[in-house]
Amino acid sequence: MTTHDFPSPNMVINTVDDRDHILGTIARNAVLPTGHNFRVAHLLLSNSAGELLLQQLSRTRERHPLAWGASVACYLFDGEDYEQAIHRRVVQELGFAPQSIEFLAKTVMADGESTKFVGVFSAKGDGPFSVDREHIERVEFVSPAEIAEEMKNGSRVFTPTFRHIFQTVTMLRG
Repeated sequence: MTTHDFPSPNMVINTVDDRDHILGTIARNAVLPTGHNFRVAHLLLSNSAGELLLQQLSRTRERHPLAWGASVACYLFDGEDYEQAIHRRVVQELGFAPQSIEFLAKTVMADGESTKFVGVFSAKGDGPFSVDREHIERVEFVSPAEIAEEMKNGSRVFTPTFRHIFQTVTMLRG
């Protein structure tokens, strides 16, 4: 695998147990239908004004089309750790390499019959970005207060994973 590998529905990912220990491998498009547990990584990228970069998923996405999510999100390829995956995907999705990426937390959530382990990272950057149009409709910087209000009043549709990690990070930061 190289840093130029792009995700595909049949990419090979790891299945994990309920403690996030690797059990084996599976095609990405088979993980949810079979209820296997799996790993993803998400990046929360803030600009110099403290706003968070949100991405709107492409209208052609199978899951959550046009919903808003984290700045970057990815499945982990077989053999990748959370940090390797997020470093790979930020360049692929945004055409941007932050000076540093910081691990914030690992959280767990249900995704259908599967358990999803989510490595959450943060970074800073104002762009410019070269967005992967196959996966992303558009990106937009939004203040955390506005995101919280939009979640509350339903004026913007967010992915379930982003809702979960935003609430988790908000609780961590108290």
